[in-house]
Amino acid sequence: MKFTPHIVRKNIKNLYLRIDKNGNLLVSAPLRMTDSQIYAFIEKKQNWIANKQKQCLQKKEQYEKQQRQNLYCPKKQELY
Repeated sequence: MKFTPHIVRKNIKNLYLRIDKNGNLLVSAPLRMTDSQIYAFIEKKQNWIANKQKQCLQKKEQYEKQQRQNLYCPKKQELY
């Protein structure tokens, strides 16, 4: 695994995977689920996780590029 998941155990029925805006893997897991079951599920979903992290990184880079562009070339404002 290339990433370290942040696992939170909750009183829920299903396991949930999320990717935050920095590309970190967040896992919400039922209280009854073992660590081995959680990591097995993460391994099974490794392609999905990698794709979502890639998308997140691309969005972040695009946003930063847009912010730099706006800093150097602000939009012209028409005066009344």
